Amino acid sequence: MLADLLLTRRKSADLLTSMLRSIVPGVLEVQAVRDATNQSSPAYRVAIEFENAGVVDAENVSEGTLIALAILLCVVDNKPDLLLVDDIDKGLHPAAQAELVEILRRVLMSTPGMQIVATTHSPYLLDCFDPSEVRVMSLGEDGYARCKKLTEHPNFAEWEGALKAGELWASVGEDWIREPAAL
Repeated sequence: MLADLLLTRRKSADLLTSMLRSIVPGVLEVQAVRDATNQSSPAYRVAIEFENAGVVDAENVSEGTLIALAILLCVVDNKPDLLLVDDIDKGLHPAAQAELVEILRRVLMSTPGMQIVATTHSPYLLDCFDPSEVRVMSLGEDGYARCKKLTEHPNFAEWEGALKAGELWASVGEDWIREPAAL
């Protein structure tokens, strides 16, 4: 998918690289390098050129950089109606997490109908969201998953405006949602 984008859609490839550069400073170019070891098919490998490190094969690039690249590839080239991302913050510096959220917000504004659902354990990332956008999940004693809006916390009105979403979640945890809802 990445090789096809890089080799056939230059404008989209430039957008992808620009977005990645915003998240991972020092990125100069994302490349699809022809794999010379596989003569039977046109196989490509991913490489990223960095300012001070030159061209680095994907296997030697940080996990956070590769995850960010994959997410960006999905929203730049694929434009799915729904994108599910587990641990969106994985391997990213808190500043890079915030930049990824801002980029995805811009994509959502320009792509009506697209929805992104992501999980995180990072209070730093949650600070990029309004508390009304945050859902807290936990397993109840019965083994069933529970999910509630952060704004449903019994003391939310008391803390509203004083704490960011991540600060609030880090303070209250998940214990308040473990009991099943009354029928």
